[in-house]
Amino acid sequence: MYIWLNLEDEDFADDMALLSHSQTDMQEKTSCVETTARPIRLKISHSKSKVMKIPKSNNSDVVIDGKSVENVTDFKYLGSYLTADGKINRKITARIVTASTAFYKLNNNWKSNRIKVDTKMKLYTSNVRSFLLYASETWRTNQRIESKLWGFDGRCLRRILGIRWEHRVTNKEISAKTGIRPMVEEVKKRRWGWLGRVLRMSKSRHPLIAHTWNPQEARKKGRLQGTWRRSVESERVKSRKTWNELNWLAHDRCKWRKFAGALYSQEDFG
Repeated sequence: MYIWLNLEDEDFADDMALLSHSQTDMQEKTSCVETTARPIRLKISHSKSKVMKIPKSNNSDVVIDGKSVENVTDFKYLGSYLTADGKINRKITARIVTASTAFYKLNNNWKSNRIKVDTKMKLYTSNVRSFLLYASETWRTNQRIESKLWGFDGRCLRRILGIRWEHRVTNKEISAKTGIRPMVEEVKKRRWGWLGRVLRMSKSRHPLIAHTWNPQEARKKGRLQGTWRRSVESERVKSRKTWNELNWLAHDRCKWRKFAGALYSQEDFG
């Protein structure tokens, strides 16, 4: 089964993302939407519409109402950056900036001696980490990205606890003192939480189709090598679980939550 035979567009509220394998097909779909919308007095916004080509092999423009639509290599939608190369570096940077702003707005709370450390940790988790980890279950992380997350988390927690660099306190000691899971582990835990939901879906659902889809053609030169699915596969091997075992675990929510929660504990995989 080929995923493009099933997935033609994705819709959210009054926004629509059309998916095509050629410029001609994209123009036909766009024109069809434009023609269908006109009788009910709806109009596609030319200024808000963007075209992203992966890879960029055709220089022809998509036209709406006689005007060419802007071609982009990245754009921001619902708080997340989408890029043509599939990398999330810009998204992570933007998330860190947003979380940093939220952190410094609470600076008086971090400095206060009247607020308990446990309360500060709850504030940090709910008001700072929540900004940074938005949609993190879909991230494809690597060593560089994990280093950024470790760095931001460490700086924030050290500032809250009043720990300076000359105190020589390790990140593990800080995690033990605060009682909160390291951010990198939290990202991986959320990724496996999302995987559990995907594995419980019916076979007709697009996320499950995308997860199990096995392309028959060889990868073309220049295409992104690392994927979210490959990240999960690497972690699955470390967990010493087969896909059959994971499918069985996923359908028992309690067992899956326990498994995902323990997967990246301090003991790692034992």
